Amino acid sequence: MTPDHSPHAVLDELAGHPHGDDLARVVHTAAFAAADERRTTLEGGLAELVDRAGLSAADAETRFGNVIRALERGTSEGAGSATRVLLATLLARGVALSPPEGPDAEGRVAEALVWLATYTSVDALTALDAALGERAAGLWRAVAALVRRADQGALPQLGRAGAIIAAAALRGSASPDARAEAAALVDEVRDPIVRSRRGARRAPRPRAATPRRATRGRAGTRAGRRATAGRRGGSRASCRRRRAGRWRSCCWRRPGSCWRCTPPGSRGGSSCGTAGRPRWRSARGA
Repeated sequence: MTPDHSPHAVLDELAGHPHGDDLARVVHTAAFAAADERRTTLEGGLAELVDRAGLSAADAETRFGNVIRALERGTSEGAGSATRVLLATLLARGVALSPPEGPDAEGRVAEALVWLATYTSVDALTALDAALGERAAGLWRAVAALVRRADQGALPQLGRAGAIIAAAALRGSASPDARAEAAALVDEVRDPIVRSRRGARRAPRPRAATPRRATRGRAGTRAGRRATAGRRGGSRASCRRRRAGRWRSCCWRRPGSCWRCTPPGSRGGSSCGTAGRPRWRSARGA
C-alpha cells in the first residue's frame, strides 16, 4: 500500500469532501447488511440507500474513485487498489461515526468486520487505527476473543479463514492494545497457521564463536609471513617457492636450515612437515 493509497490519505480526502460522512454511512449500512445476510456482494439495496441519503453519482466522486460504482463492482477490484482502500476506510469511518458501546456491541461489530474482511473485498480492519485511534482498543480486544473462539471451533461462520485474517490484523496493527492481545494469545492458540500469524518475531539465534588459532600481530597472516621473511635475511632467496608467493614454515622460522629448499652444500637441519610444522632431522650435505 503506497502512501497515496493509505487510509490516512483517504481520511484526509473525506475531511474536505462535502458528502464524506454521508458516503461513510452508506458504505457502513451496505456492508453490515451484507454481513448480517451473509452476502459476499454489497450492491443489494444500494439504490435505496443512496436515494435515502440524498446522494447522486456525482456526489460520490473522489480522487480514489466513485464510491457508488465501487460498491456495485464489489469484489472485482484487485488487492491494494485505490477503490478497495477507499471502501475499507469509509467502512472504518462509518464505525467511528457510530461507535459500539460495551463489550457485546464491540463483539458484534468485530465479528461483522472480520466476516467482511474474509469473504468480501472490504477489509476495514486495516483502517481501524487510522479512523478510530485509541477508541479501537475495545474492538481489538473483541477481535482477539474471536480468534480464541474460532480456534476452539465455536465460530463456524468465520472458521479457520476468519481466524487467520483476524490474527493477521492483530499483528499488523500499530495499536498497543492489539499488540498486547497478540502477545497474550501466543500460547493459547493451537492452529499452527494462526499461531504463526500472531507470534512475535523471534530474535535470530546467536552464532557460536568459531575458535581461531591465536596469532601474534601481523606475522600470523600470509602477507605478514612474507614481510617477516623478507626482513630476516637473504638466505631465503634460494627458496624455490618464493616466486609462487608461498613460504614453507621452516623457511621463515629458521632461515637457511631447510634441506629441501636450500642449495646443496648449505647448512641445514629441518624438513617441512605436511601440516606446516617443522620436524627436525640430522644435517644433510654438511
